Amino acid sequence: TLSDAVIRCGARDFAVHSLILYCHSEYFRKQLDGPWKESSDRVIDIMDFDPTVVEAMTRFMYCFDYESPADPSAMVFHAKVYQIADKYGIEALKRLSATKYRASIDAGWEADGFATAVALAYTTTPPGDRGLRDIAVEVAFNNIGTLMGQDAFCETLSDNADLAANMIRFMHEKLERVQEYKCSDCKRVFLIGFPEFQDPARLDYCPVCKSWNTSWWITP
Repeated sequence: TLSDAVIRCGARDFAVHSLILYCHSEYFRKQLDGPWKESSDRVIDIMDFDPTVVEAMTRFMYCFDYESPADPSAMVFHAKVYQIADKYGIEALKRLSATKYRASIDAGWEADGFATAVALAYTTTPPGDRGLRDIAVEVAFNNIGTLMGQDAFCETLSDNADLAANMIRFMHEKLERVQEYKCSDCKRVFLIGFPEFQDPARLDYCPVCKSWNTSWWITP
């Protein structure tokens, strides 16, 4: 059927159906039904996002998915899609973009855009919104040894106090699961961290000498 509204971003117009917008966003419903210029003109102007991000949002409202770049810039793109979804209250798009964001930074954390993708998680969302922040912190922590050798990431960390604080808090939670052991065979002392689901008492071998003696644990 013919569209009855337009989302305008720069030089691009996206023809849309108001009913589709109403189903996804209370913001858009108020813009088109309220006593505003948009209600009479049937045009919603979006000036603070790139047209490709607006296109992704529009496509999602019809198809429940969106296309993204096939290169490392995708992680930055997903962060921006999350931002626009948050601004216009499209919760389903926030969830999808967060899922795509995780997959892209898991795969591309060594790429140049990683620091920017992490920074966007903090500069484009309020402190109480953990949708991207928790993902960024976890991936950064898991690869911190390499990332601390990258100037871009170190600069992002120093520029963002919330990110630094969240990294320290996440590290502290992980260190609570670290225990010190000594192998009775090779006499080496080492620290071992355990994920939440693993019982430290069930570690079966020494990571140094590979002894499989189940009675060799000594806790100094």
